[in-house]
Formats: sequence, structure tokens, C-alpha cells
Amino acid sequence: MSLESDIRGSGSAIRASGASIGERGRAIAERAKAVGRQANAKLNEYPIGEYLSVRDHAFEYTQALGWLSVGLGLAEIIAPRTISRLTGIGYRPNLLRLFGFRELISGIGLLSQPSRSDWLWARVAGDALDLASLSYDLATNRWDRGKLAATTAAVAAVTAVDVRVGLELTEAA
Repeated sequence: MSLESDIRGSGSAIRASGASIGERGRAIAERAKAVGRQANAKLNEYPIGEYLSVRDHAFEYTQALGWLSVGLGLAEIIAPRTISRLTGIGYRPNLLRLFGFRELISGIGLLSQPSRSDWLWARVAGDALDLASLSYDLATNRWDRGKLAATTAAVAAVTAVDVRVGLELTEAA
């Protein structure tokens, strides 16, 4: 099963379970952490010295990360209130839409030029902004800390995958 279909299948199963929004958010965060661990374990199977294998493997992850960026970006642009509720952050629609456009651009870049590591490093920079915003929200204790902690863990896991694939692509180039 590909990483992309695994992510899609998890989302469908969570929606079909009839869980509350908070439970769905926690389930999505847990699934994102699990996917991050799986991706990291899979990447560890390919040593950096084997350039062809690394490039082929990194291409699959770039595609999955590209689709993740497109989906998340569209969700942040179209439904910032829902994203706010699911993640525990305060309702700041303009900021979320700005982050959504950033995700969308990174995703389109990854899908259209998957062998260029620049787009992955753009994602890492975006992840740093996300983590800074989440850290601020956690520090000020303004909203739901449980959801914020889960969201922060999920973003950190995806950031680790972004960095790892970016390093693989940079080394393979």
C-alpha cells in the first residue's frame, strides 16, 4: 500500500467512525505520527550511497508530501474555521489562509518538479512557521492545549519526514 493511499484510507475510516471533532483530530494526529514513523523507517532502508534507489524512493515520498500539501493547503484556504477547531488553534482566518496558500504552492512545486529539493526545503521553512505559531499558542494557553499538543506532534513528525527526504534528494543530486 502506498503512503498516499494509506493517508487517504485513514481519513475515510476516521470520518466513518462517527467520532466527535475532537476525537477525529486526536485520531488524525495519531495517524500522522504513525505515518511519519513509517516513512522514517522506510527511508532508513535506503543508504545515501545508493543514488538510484534513493532517488526512486525519495520521488515516491515527494509525491505523497506534494499531495499532502495540496490537500492541507486547500483545507486551510476553504475551511479555516474547521481547521481551527480540529487543531485547537485560535480562529485566525487570514493567517490560516496565508499558510494554506504557502502549502498549496509548495505542493504544486513538489508535484511538478519532484526531483528538486528546493520545494522540500520550502516545506521545511513552512513547517518551521507552523511550529512557531503552534508554540506561541501553546505558550499563551489561549486555546485547547490537548489538540494543540497533538497538532504540534503531527507537524513535527511531518517536518522530520520533510527534512529526511530533502536530505536524500540533496545528496542524490
